[in-house]
Amino acid sequence: MSIRLVVVDKGFDYPETGNGEGWGEEATGWAEAVTETISSLVSNQDIPLSEALLINNSSGIINGMSFSASSTQRIEVTGVISRKYTALSGTPEESEAFTVQGAYNGSDFLISVTSAGDDTGISMDVTALGQFNYVSEDKTDTESITIKFKGTAITF
Repeated sequence: MSIRLVVVDKGFDYPETGNGEGWGEEATGWAEAVTETISSLVSNQDIPLSEALLINNSSGIINGMSFSASSTQRIEVTGVISRKYTALSGTPEESEAFTVQGAYNGSDFLISVTSAGDDTGISMDVTALGQFNYVSEDKTDTESITIKFKGTAITF
């Protein structure tokens, strides 16, 4: 007995549990097709959904937001920055969605940043090594700043 597994447009008769004898070719074909499909969707340089804390009136690296200059040609990072204020201030939370697109030319990451929403007072850049940094302007009564992001890369 087998079950039919389909990967994109390729079908495989895969053995049900306990019935694996004589199915090596189908099982191997299925595993290779799945591996190929997954590798076309996800690169080893992609960044899964991540979160980091930023500091008001400060600058530094954005933990987890980096790409390898040795293997990356194109990057895209999407995310949202949330700035919360103390309850006593009465200032509503600010939320800014952003997209960073860029290419590595062999010596520098060249990026453009677009955003929508509130101006959270956060600016970003990237080093020649692929590490993203931020600068946060000083906004009175800031309680916390959070950045959530994910990224994709096209690699060599």
